[in-house]
Amino acid sequence: MLHWPGDRWREEYGPGAAAYLPDRVDLSPGLLADARVGRLTPEVTALARRRVLLDLPERW
Repeated sequence: MLHWPGDRWREEYGPGAAAYLPDRVDLSPGLLADARVGRLTPEVTALARRRVLLDLPERW
């Protein structure tokens, strides 16, 4: 189930996000390891295109 950090986030971004964010994502340890080292497997690429995985600076 999709969870937002707060009501303000849900109100501001929720309506538009429904077009690209899935309700639920199960990430395997292998997929997360691939993403952490920048290995662009088809699964990592698909989640990045849907803005599920983001390349952000550490501690952002």
